[in-house]
Amino acid sequence: MRNMLAASLLLGGIAFGGVAQANSIVTESFTGTITSAGSHNGNDVAGYFGAVNSSLAGDTVTFSFTYDATKLAAGTYLTGPQYESYSVESDPSAASETIAINGTSLTQTSITGAAAGGSGYTPGCNPAFYMGVQGDYPSQFEVDLCGASYAYGTGIPLSQSTVDHYTSGVSSAVLYLFNGQAQDILYISDVHAVTPEPATWLSGLTVLGAAVVLKRRGV
Repeated sequence: MRNMLAASLLLGGIAFGGVAQANSIVTESFTGTITSAGSHNGNDVAGYFGAVNSSLAGDTVTFSFTYDATKLAAGTYLTGPQYESYSVESDPSAASETIAINGTSLTQTSITGAAAGGSGYTPGCNPAFYMGVQGDYPSQFEVDLCGASYAYGTGIPLSQSTVDHYTSGVSSAVLYLFNGQAQDILYISDVHAVTPEPATWLSGLTVLGAAVVLKRRGV
């Protein structure tokens, strides 16, 4: 599972902290095809979407994330040779991620953490942007959108327009899903952006949670 680079975990109950302004909410949605690449060969090791260890290779996946750019930009900024992220601590509005495969849709809200940034740690993927969301520790989802890298330490894009720009050339991705005991690592090809459903966009206005920074893990 992923190691914490800097973590301030909120382990108590969830509280609603008000509705964020619409122009601060960033939402990205994508679809693609699961491949047999990576150490898990496209298998559903954790059994999220069917039988444990069943093959998902060739199946279509839709995935999306939503976060409050204002909250992240006002938080802690960390950078290193191969990563950079913004994080906020103990904030009621952070992020959520949804992954849907074969009619099963799973959503992770940021109960104990979330992070947005760029990193070069994922084998076979140079993330132009990534979004990690942590639920009840250590459960977490992460989306790595592979594409052209940028110079770390210059400040990552957080607004809708700049994230749209950085992810416009994305054609592949890596998805991490960890339930505390087993994890799925799914490599995705033929990735392209899709327009999110209105209900999905509106749900971003009431996302709950705090935020942390997640360090990359080798696969």
